[in-house]
Amino acid sequence: MTMHPFEFASGPARVVLLIVLLALTAWLATRAGGEGLGRKGIPGIVALEFAGTSTKAEAIVKTWASHRLVEAAITGVRWDYLFILAYSTLLALACVMATGPVNRCGLPGTGFGIPLAWLQTVAGALDAVENVGLFQMLRGDHAAPVPLVTQWCATLKFAFVIAGAAFALLGLAIWLREKLCGG
Repeated sequence: MTMHPFEFASGPARVVLLIVLLALTAWLATRAGGEGLGRKGIPGIVALEFAGTSTKAEAIVKTWASHRLVEAAITGVRWDYLFILAYSTLLALACVMATGPVNRCGLPGTGFGIPLAWLQTVAGALDAVENVGLFQMLRGDHAAPVPLVTQWCATLKFAFVIAGAAFALLGLAIWLREKLCGG
């Protein structure tokens, strides 16, 4: 049996932890976005994550500078480090919890839950590296390969996060079906 990051927690403790992490993640998401970014035609932080080139990155940072939002972006990236801990732990736990219902259902891919849980830690690490690139660009270093490395980290991070979230939602749907329809 594959070990997972939540061996220590029983079923009820996992549910409580999931609820706490969900609330914490939602609250931190409001902080990590950068106050004022992504509104009124101003690019959000994800635009800089996916800039990919020096020219695009510089244009985004110049737009923020013209609206006096560079410091807000820096503050948002600082908050993102706490957000990383919250969302990666939340998704890892959700993948672990979804493994049982998915396995009972007999769907293809039943062995993906625990590896997906561990990949959320990898997503968090990629996000932390991405943040280093964001800090560099926000401080004026738009030179290659910073925007490209940041983009690759963001791409892989989102792929792992989306896969984990999809698996968790599948597990939730199966669990709800079991509870509502009697298994």
